[in-house]
Amino acid sequence: MKTLESFDQNRIWLMKTVQYDFFANVTLEAHSSFYTFRVKKSHDFELQEVYKVTQQQPLRVNNVGSWSLNDGLQLTDVVKWERRKDLGGLEFAAASEHV
Repeated sequence: MKTLESFDQNRIWLMKTVQYDFFANVTLEAHSSFYTFRVKKSHDFELQEVYKVTQQQPLRVNNVGSWSLNDGLQLTDVVKWERRKDLGGLEFAAASEHV
């Protein structure tokens, strides 16, 4: 299987779920819009977003919605940055200068 090493981070991507190890060498930044879907039943689908806080951290997968023949598209009410606010222990160094 080929791996996708980089892609246009400014586009929205939707892909049928494959093995998540497919994403091992893929640059998925926290601001990317890469979504996967998988079939739960013959006419029911689950929609997920995948990203990494940093490339050294593990892949993160969040459920963001579903689609079914009976209910149509159902999306979470939680906005993207609220879903991704846990930075997994990432620390920032900051400095300020008093003027």
